[in-house]
Amino acid sequence: MGSAVFDFSGQTVLVTGGTKNIGREFAERFARAGASVGVIGGHDADALDDVARSLDAIGNPAAGLISTLDTQAEVDRVVTLVESELGPVDVFVNCAGARFPSSLDGLDQSVWHDAITTNLTVPFLVAQRVMPGMLARRTGRIITLTGLVVHWGGPLSVAGGASKAGLAGLTTSLAAIGATDGVTVNSIMAGYIATDRLEESPERARLVRDRVPMARTGLMSEVASVGLFVASDLASYMTGQTLMVSGGAHPMTGQ
Repeated sequence: MGSAVFDFSGQTVLVTGGTKNIGREFAERFARAGASVGVIGGHDADALDDVARSLDAIGNPAAGLISTLDTQAEVDRVVTLVESELGPVDVFVNCAGARFPSSLDGLDQSVWHDAITTNLTVPFLVAQRVMPGMLARRTGRIITLTGLVVHWGGPLSVAGGASKAGLAGLTTSLAAIGATDGVTVNSIMAGYIATDRLEESPERARLVRDRVPMARTGLMSEVASVGLFVASDLASYMTGQTLMVSGGAHPMTGQ
């Protein structure tokens, strides 16, 4: 599904975690669909410069910033800068996140804290900042990105799984807040997607064959296509939902 199917002209889209992988795919797809795009990256200035050049080539207004977004003051500063350049945020896509693999015995409290901050506190703070404007304008879209780990769990997913499960709960709660004011909040649960984090190996290939009915990894473009649909007027009666983009892998059965 191409970006030309959707038209986000005149809208401002904010993508956190937007410098790499699925986040960058979202940023570029929204830009090609006519949106002004603000991209926030956590640490990698070179990656931000690279995506900024890509968005400039597309030709729509864009803004990029490096920020950890881990305090209310910092979120307010960053969102204010983006909105001063591009206008009020109409669509917020949260792609910022990390896995934080660790066993229970080896899980240091600082790692637990970092997982909760990155995967749950940051999207909460950004939503807290942009959602009042959406409610006042009686239109808006918030999309969060989660993973199968929310239901599958795993011995090395204590912190990552718990924080992503919290994000799922935040999504449904925000959806309830926006339901009568034209603001929808939904989640995309991505399966095994071909990114630079998904190392190709015989073991990974076997895992995909065993767990994914389609027997292949997904494409970042396939996740972003669902996101554009969720952000469009075509999905105006859908909120509080989790859409699985997983090649048929089901979180409740593990296959």
